[in-house]
Formats: sequence, structure tokens, C-alpha cells
Amino acid sequence: MSVPNPGQPGGTPPLPPTGGPAIPRASMGYDVSQAAPRPAPAPAPVPRPMPAPRPVVVAAGAVPSVRLREEELLPEEQLKLQFMKHSPPLLISTVVHMVLIIILGIIALAPQKKDAVALDFSFDAGQQLFDQTYQVRVDNPSTEKAVALDARLPEVEDPFYQPPAISVPTGGTLFEGEGLKSVSISAPALMGRDKGMKTMLIGKYGGDGGSENAVGTGLEWLARNQQRDGSWSLGGPYSSGSSFENVQSATSMALLAFQAAGNSHKEGKYQKNVEAGLKVLLRAQDEEGNIYRGGQRDEWLYTHAQATIVLCELYGMTKDSTIRGATELAVKFCVDAQDSLGGWRYRPRMDSDTSVTGWMVMALQSAKMAGLSVPSPTFARVGEYLDKAATNSEMSEYAYLPGQPTSSLAMTAEALLCREYLGWTPSDKRLIKGAQLILANPPDWKDRDVYYWYYATQMMFHVEGQYWVGWNDGIKNLLVQHQEKAGKEKGSWDPLGAGPDIWAQRGAGGRLYVTCLSLYMLEVYYRHLPLYSELKKKLTEEAK
Repeated sequence: MSVPNPGQPGGTPPLPPTGGPAIPRASMGYDVSQAAPRPAPAPAPVPRPMPAPRPVVVAAGAVPSVRLREEELLPEEQLKLQFMKHSPPLLISTVVHMVLIIILGIIALAPQKKDAVALDFSFDAGQQLFDQTYQVRVDNPSTEKAVALDARLPEVEDPFYQPPAISVPTGGTLFEGEGLKSVSISAPALMGRDKGMKTMLIGKYGGDGGSENAVGTGLEWLARNQQRDGSWSLGGPYSSGSSFENVQSATSMALLAFQAAGNSHKEGKYQKNVEAGLKVLLRAQDEEGNIYRGGQRDEWLYTHAQATIVLCELYGMTKDSTIRGATELAVKFCVDAQDSLGGWRYRPRMDSDTSVTGWMVMALQSAKMAGLSVPSPTFARVGEYLDKAATNSEMSEYAYLPGQPTSSLAMTAEALLCREYLGWTPSDKRLIKGAQLILANPPDWKDRDVYYWYYATQMMFHVEGQYWVGWNDGIKNLLVQHQEKAGKEKGSWDPLGAGPDIWAQRGAGGRLYVTCLSLYMLEVYYRHLPLYSELKKKLTEEAK
């Protein structure tokens, strides 16, 4: 409902001004004949006179301290008086706004949750070898499974000998608090397998699209040849298999190739393959920690060392508490199996050779990478053994057995890798002389020895610099060029053919063995961080 506006038709008549001339009521529409006579207004009271102000005696030039009217105040005093009148609401408003500002500031400055951590590293050691963008194409892997072949031929001399099955008494100790001082490092050495770090390391250390595509198709081949029970076979179902079978060794070697590319039993493109293979090894482990389940050849400690590396890497990559007990038990078996000479050979505490010793050192080093404890005297005894296996006073060349006068390229590369893990630095003259020997004997497909190439690749990678550049240029291109490009065996490497592998010619190193070691060499850029790089040091310091 609208209210009529005074002065408009239908509105309420305005009242006359107070004290103005009287307006006849009849002129406003009232009936004055019926109205009572209006009484005369009472006289207004006369206001009392205000008291006269008393003068206040003040000094010359001073301002009087008392005034009776506001208009008598000085301008600044009038301003002060107005401020005092209005200060309560002003103070309240100020306080409210200050509280709001503080609350908004707290919200704006509160730490925000991060979903990812970006690491920015500066590299002082090493030089960018390749700076290019590349596309990696990998076909969809097949999960086709096949039945294992158990091809067994007469025993031959190779690096996979195994002993008859015997009962192994355990002794010694592994864990700190049992009388031995232990040393351990944390898992940053395995961080190169993370996706972002992996891409950076490929470019920094000389990998490229060709090497990564070879890795991708190689892993596809392994996935296609996994058995229904989760294992792999040395003998088949593929062509050119080994002359004998060792399920735990074949499974361990395949798993190491998947793991080096960043796959674990918890995540990755081949997570299901790794999970199934891990169960094969865990089922094989006995109460003493031993994982080998053969019985005819001297492969025992080779196999156990390989399986231990698998467990240590998986624990280091995932920190899965459900496999920690099995991993520690496997490491303890390695420690307890060490021979009095300081190394390992085919059976626990029975002689030492450089070949088995190298695999065992890799297993114990993997335990350290995973953050597990290993007794320091174990490594000290390895150094004592290597001193005995050296064939010259400079400790730059090594034989298969102590006392042998002739060194071997494969044993030299393997022993020098152990020396790196034991503390030799890239500036060590003994290591440099050994690296020069390796560089003077580059890979040649007509004289293929993937066992030598595998250990030389790892050793030279840690040396870095010109030695690594020279070695990598040859090994990478050679492996990519000779990988099977089509057919059923696409992604693998033929152990025979135009350039037969030295062990394949003896009936030992079949297609799976040659393929896995070839994949390790192409994954070297990110499989382990270089021992002496600034990146490794930075990550290790941040992890402490």
C-alpha cells in the first residue's frame, strides 16, 4: 500500500508553520459551526537569565582553562572534542576490521598441501652427453603364457654351476646388537627408476629413444614368456634356450630387468608380472633364508645372490613390510655363507672365486641401498679376498681364482666394481688403470661375452667421464642394432647366430640369460645412481 504524499490530491494537509498567521479551518474543509471555542493560549514562561561568566586570571598570552560555550574553543580543541564524541564507534569499527584482516592473513599464509615435490638439482659432476627430445614407442605387451621346458644336458663348465642339495648349517650374525658393527645407506641409489628422474638420467648419461625402445620391446618378450605359475625358464619355450634348467635363477634375472625399469610388485606397467614372480621366489625360500631349489650343478650361491638382489630392490623400492622378513633372512644367508678366504664360491663356506663373489657383493650392496644393515666385517673380508685375486701389484687386474697368474677381462671388471662399492674413488690410480684396460677392449659382436660386458658397463658407469662416454657409445649402439626386430622372438637377443655368446656356445647362456644381461646394460642409466655423482650425494643427504 502506498502512502499519499503531502501536498498532492488526497494527501494529508500540511500543518501551518508554528507561530505563523492562522488559517481559517473552513478553508481547509472543516465544519467550524460545530467546533467548541478554542481557549486562549497560556503565556510562555520567561527563561531565567544565565549567570554571567566570571573572569579567570591567567598569565599573559595563556589560553583560559575553562569556557562555557563550545564555540569559544580553539580550532584544535574543537577537533579533539569531536573526536572524543565519536571515538567509541570508531574504535569498535577499527577493532573489527583489524580482526578480519588478521583472519584473512592467517588463511592466506597457511601452508598448502602439496601433491608432489619438485626437485631441482645442479650437476657439477659429469657432462650432458645428449640433449634431445625423443619419442619412445612400445607396442602393447602380450600376456601369452606357455609351459616350461625342462631341458637337461650333461654338465658343462659355466658361471651357473650348482652343487648337490645339502643341509646348510647357519652361523654368524647380521644385525647390529649381535656383536658386529653395521653400516647402511638409504634408498636414494634406486631413485633413478622414478619416472621423472629416469627421463633426466637417460639424457644425462647417454641413453636415447633407441635404447629405451629396445628396453620396452625386451620387457614385452619377457612378459610373453612368463610361465603360468609366475616363473621363467632358462630352457624355453623360446628358441635357443639353455642346456639346463634353473627356475629360481631365470625368475630372478627376469624380475631384475622389470625392476630396473621401475616396475615393482606394487606398481608399474608390469606389476602383475613382478608380483607373480616374487611369489615364486618366496615359495622357494626355506627357514634358513636359502632360495635355491636345484640340486645338480654348482649354481647354488649364484642363484641365491640373484634372488637376494630381487628382494632387496623390491623392498628398497616399496618399503613393503610384508617382504622385509624374507629379505633380511636372505641377506643373512649371504653373510653366513661367506668363506674364510673372504669370498664365496659354489657352496656356503667352501672356497672363494671372483665370479660368485661379485654377485654376492651386489646382493649385499642392494641390501645397503634398501636401508638394511650389513656387518662391516663382511665387506672388509671381501677386500682381503680381492687382494689375493689380483694378478699385479697395482691391483688393477684380477683372476678367477687367487693364485692364478693370468687375469681375465670379465673378472677384472667384476672385481673393480666390487672395489668401487668398497670405497675406491674415480681418482684412485688403481681404478683408473683398470678402466683404461677395459676401454682398450671395447665390445665386439664377433667376440661376444655379455658377462664381461655387463660388469664392465656397471663399473665404467660409476667411473663416469671420458671412460663412460667411450664405453657407452659402443655398447649401446651394438645392443640396439642386434636386438631381434620381428617374429616370435622380437625384443630378445639371439645367443648364437653370427656373433655367438661365449657361454651360449658352451650350452649354458641361453636366450633368456643373454636377453636379461643385455637389458641391464641398456637400463644402466637409471638402474642405480652413479656412486660418486653430486646427485647421489644430494639425495643421500636429504634422505638422512
